[in-house]
Amino acid sequence: MPTPFSSHRQAEPEVPDRLELYLTRWTAYFALPFGIVCLLAGILALLYAIFVFGGKTGVVVGCLGLFVGVALGWTVVRAARRALIDPDPVVVLDRDGLTFRLDEATFIPWSSIERIRANGGDGSDIEIWYKQGFGSRPVPSVVRSVIRAIRGADQTICLSDVTYRPRELARVIAKLHAQAQLA
Repeated sequence: MPTPFSSHRQAEPEVPDRLELYLTRWTAYFALPFGIVCLLAGILALLYAIFVFGGKTGVVVGCLGLFVGVALGWTVVRAARRALIDPDPVVVLDRDGLTFRLDEATFIPWSSIERIRANGGDGSDIEIWYKQGFGSRPVPSVVRSVIRAIRGADQTICLSDVTYRPRELARVIAKLHAQAQLA
């Protein structure tokens, strides 16, 4: 029986063979009203600018306010709506490869990935380096080097709107990529 002063380490949790990451829903409940307020603020900015400035200046300033309000509001409302309605996972890691959906699903087999990692201590991104010749057309090494220098990787998948555990994500990526390299 371990005592309070004895060294008792818990076993590492088992790493799953499949990991599905979903959009964060709870933040959408706050983002949706904020987006609607931005849309309304854009409309009010138009009316207020016309009232205060009058004439062409009021219309120009008001349209600028309307554009900013609608652009910001629509972007936030659209993202919140997607998080609330979309039941499918955004990122799936399994034995076959990595699948992620932005607007359409993109599948990347493990055999095409040279290196992959969850970026940083918090794993806020998944960085992917492809093997030479992956894709529909080969990328010249100079272009590839420039892309890697700017981005840090060939492909970066942002996980800012996704619910996940960073350590579990890093362990699953390491396990599945290592298994694919052995196969």
